[in-house]
Amino acid sequence: MRRRFFSHSIKGAFIDINNYLTIEALEDGLTVSLSSNACEYCIDGDGEWKSLSADAKTEPIDISHTLSFRGILTPKSSKGIGTFTISKKCNLKGNCMSMLYGDEAMNNNRVASYAFQKLFQNATTIVNASELQIHATLLNPYCYKNMFYGCTSLVEAPELLATMLAKNCYSYMFGGCTSLVEAPQLPVTKLADNCYERMFINCTSLVKAPELPVTTLASSCYSSMFYGCTSLVKAPELPVTTLASSCYSSMFYGCTSLVEAPQLPVTTLVSYCYYNMFGGCTSLVEAPQLPATTLADNCYRDMFYGCTSLVKAPELPATTLASNCYYYMFYGCTSLVEAPQLPATMLASGCYYNMFINCTSLVKAPQLPATTLSSSCYSYMFKGCTSLVEAPQLPATMLASSCYEYMFFNCTSLVESPQLYATTLASSCYRYMFDGCTSLVKAPELPATTLADWCYFSMFGDCTSLVEAPQLPATTLASSCYSYMFKGCSKLNKITMLATNISASDCLTSWVNGVASSGTFIKHKEMTSLPSGENGIPEGWIVEDYIETNLITFTIDGTEYQAEEGMTWEEWCDSEFNKIQMIVRFTGTHSIVGLNPPINILVLKGDSALVPDTSVFGHDLIITDGVYMHDYNDF
Repeated sequence: MRRRFFSHSIKGAFIDINNYLTIEALEDGLTVSLSSNACEYCIDGDGEWKSLSADAKTEPIDISHTLSFRGILTPKSSKGIGTFTISKKCNLKGNCMSMLYGDEAMNNNRVASYAFQKLFQNATTIVNASELQIHATLLNPYCYKNMFYGCTSLVEAPELLATMLAKNCYSYMFGGCTSLVEAPQLPVTKLADNCYERMFINCTSLVKAPELPVTTLASSCYSSMFYGCTSLVKAPELPVTTLASSCYSSMFYGCTSLVEAPQLPVTTLVSYCYYNMFGGCTSLVEAPQLPATTLADNCYRDMFYGCTSLVKAPELPATTLASNCYYYMFYGCTSLVEAPQLPATMLASGCYYNMFINCTSLVKAPQLPATTLSSSCYSYMFKGCTSLVEAPQLPATMLASSCYEYMFFNCTSLVESPQLYATTLASSCYRYMFDGCTSLVKAPELPATTLADWCYFSMFGDCTSLVEAPQLPATTLASSCYSYMFKGCSKLNKITMLATNISASDCLTSWVNGVASSGTFIKHKEMTSLPSGENGIPEGWIVEDYIETNLITFTIDGTEYQAEEGMTWEEWCDSEFNKIQMIVRFTGTHSIVGLNPPINILVLKGDSALVPDTSVFGHDLIITDGVYMHDYNDF
């Protein structure tokens, strides 16, 4: 600490208490102490300055009397110049700069780094600080951080006159001031990194936020600014058009009364800009529009996390995504019924990760047209969406590691799964994909012949309505590829598994644990080493060798398809050979044998529903040399 020097004061010459940090008693017997530093004080402005050692108490004063303080103190990093402890209810007045500049407080407008950090922290006796002068215009990092943190009786805050801020200057300044109803105005024209971070965190009585007119932001400038302000109903306007990293992250997190969100017109985003912005805003019914077309890493991450009243999601028009851009965006939005469209065809790592997890009212999923995937792109996307009945189509043929991992985990209303076209898999690509889908009665075909580590791990675990497993044509297995795949599928009674090489580690670990007590297991004729039990062939099941069927080839409107010889149209339509979105129903018991004679059938193109403009009834297909032709005049 530097030596203290004060202008000469004559004993008994009264001072202007407005020039000094002053505490006015609202109760009898008030005493004050300051940690870490010594200073001087006088009573009722009588000019008789008394020395006050660090942590020592002043003489007690009674109601309506005052204590004024001065010093020429140097901040001690994060401890500032010390913390006042005030024994009784009080108001604050005067100029707090007297603690830095003594009698010259009015002639100085620079506040040093850490200067007033924690100055009144946890001073639960302070009631009103509206007459306290905080007039410095040249701020430095952390200068007011935590200044009034935990002042639970504070109902009026001081004016904040600075227009140019510094890093973390107001961080946590009024945090935990649970009696503060209205925030001070912030006439700032230039922000700094983290300047307002957690400024009003847990101010549970705050109903009016300050205006925020600044149009140029700084990194994390508003981060968690109103975190936990449970009485805040309306958010301030945010007129900016250019964002900064983490600028709005967690800004209104836990504002459980917030019903009106600000408009967010920005079209180019930056990393973490909206991260957790409205997390836990349980009264928010409608989200603001999000017109951005250029995304950034983690830009919408957790944005509406736990918004349990949100019934309508904003449109998401972006077609170029970024890593983790929609990560946990609508987590736990239990009132959300319909998801927004997601038009991107090329995905990014983790882009939809956990996007709709535990959206228990979601009945309609968006179309997912992407054909280029990335690692964990769809991981956990619809996990716990217990009202989801129909899954979106997944047209990709090239996979990425963990791309569909946990995608429909515990979607207990899902009846039918989407087709899966990939023939070469990636590590953990389908891991836990349909685990816990207790209503799933039909599994997708799994045409892949080249597997990867953990690719099907617990894919259908606890699918208690599944009766028949999809055929597994791969002959060589990979590490943990089928582990726990059908664990707990208590009705499953038919499995076709054509592996001839099961040497990979844990490839069959507990894969049929808990399946039906009797059933049919079809294996490759050359496989003789499969053990009996949960790590191989289920006990009590009949074992058969796989018999290859004769495949024939035919074309529909110039496109070539395959079928098993003797297969009916209805069987073909529901089989893995039908690679088009077309449903065929016949009017007679005709089979595909030699591809003749002509067949009178019903053709439905597109959806299975009968739509006049896209359906044909009783139309003859002319079969000549394996060629099927439509008369398009009938469509």
